[in-house]
Amino acid sequence: MASRCPIELTPFEKEEQKINSVFEEVMKVATDRRDQLLFHLSSIKREFLQKESTRQKHLKDLEKLLASLRLASIHQNEILKYQQNQIDETIAKIQEYEQPQPTPILSVETEGLGSILKQLERLGTVQDMPVPYSSKTMPVGCYGKRGGKKVELNSPVGIDIDREDVYVVDTGNKRIQIFSPADECMGELGKGLLSKPHGVSVTDKFVFVSDWGLQAVVKFSKPNKRIIRKSPEGRLNYPTGLTADTEGDVLVADFWKHLVIVFSSDLKFSREIGKDKLKQPQDVKIYKTNIYVADENNSNNIHIFSQS
Repeated sequence: MASRCPIELTPFEKEEQKINSVFEEVMKVATDRRDQLLFHLSSIKREFLQKESTRQKHLKDLEKLLASLRLASIHQNEILKYQQNQIDETIAKIQEYEQPQPTPILSVETEGLGSILKQLERLGTVQDMPVPYSSKTMPVGCYGKRGGKKVELNSPVGIDIDREDVYVVDTGNKRIQIFSPADECMGELGKGLLSKPHGVSVTDKFVFVSDWGLQAVVKFSKPNKRIIRKSPEGRLNYPTGLTADTEGDVLVADFWKHLVIVFSSDLKFSREIGKDKLKQPQDVKIYKTNIYVADENNSNNIHIFSQS
């Protein structure tokens, strides 16, 4: 059987075959390059997301640190004011004492906790000074001592009284402790739920707690001491003092929003009070038809708003 002769390609077909071969090679190189670029872009995106996640975490940590520093600054100012008031009162009482005092023992113009402590060291202690007390100024009882156990307190900053029970904001222990008139612990609220409680207001059925660590108001059931709900996220920044009125509204002083924010009894946002009037409100109370707001950094004023 005769063998077949190979078919000879025409010059055009040879050129076409050559072009196809070059095209396939170019496509292979382009595909490889595309895959490399996609992999590189994926790596860049993954690295960016990791860095962004780390940045967001650092920002949250920074916000918490700034909030702690603000509270520390507030507490330091309160301590200094308290110490200066104690010195002023002690000087007035010493001057009224029977023994002559040719020169003041303490300087009322002294500023700073360090200077105050040095003066107290020279005197011994304020308790050792010969100050005449009357029965009206003597304490009749004392609740708790420093610690984290039952009946013990750590940085108590707020208080409210319901009939005979005393509700104490135990900030350092992240709870509300309830005392009887006989200094017995009747229970606690918010253990494991609160972060930095600041204020408390008690009604017949509920207990409302402001917490600047949670940036919220927390509502508890008084009978079973269980949490019912929290205020909407983002409504509060640095809630301090609060009060619940007879109509069921809850008024909250927000230190950094420069407002008093009103919620309904079920903690739904109602309205704002004091816009462009308040600077750093610390506490809010209601008497009859008026709302009284203590504003720390606004010429040290008490603002009065009509409830109507």
